[in-house]
Amino acid sequence: TQLLKDCAKSNHLRTGESIHAHLIVTNQASRAEDAWQINSMINLYTKCGKTVNARKVFDLMPERNVVSWTALMKGYQDSGFDLEVLKLFKSMVFSGESRPNEFVATVVLKSCSSSRRIEEGKQSHGVFLKHGWTSHDFVRNCLV
Repeated sequence: TQLLKDCAKSNHLRTGESIHAHLIVTNQASRAEDAWQINSMINLYTKCGKTVNARKVFDLMPERNVVSWTALMKGYQDSGFDLEVLKLFKSMVFSGESRPNEFVATVVLKSCSSSRRIEEGKQSHGVFLKHGWTSHDFVRNCLV
């Protein structure tokens, strides 16, 4: 996991891809208990501008946690794909796999703002109010 994080920080895609290949060969990229490694792969691919690869890894996960969803949403946001963030958020809510948290709220609200999707922003804000995530300072800052 740390090697993948280091590759993402330093933008070493080829090294990260080699690690990913090793994890696939050793069957460590498909087990639910390896979610942290898989999340690190999602982060690596999004940081290196390979959002399609990140989505493939995400879609193949046996189980997703809130970190998985957040990593892909943040990657989409950083790449300017705000509408993909909103689609993914809706999928997250409807799938029931993971409950969104304050970090998801921040990514979604920023994407609503930068894409000027006011109605989606209001709807998302309602979901976040319902769950009490608007009490976090960084979420409130997104609402300003």
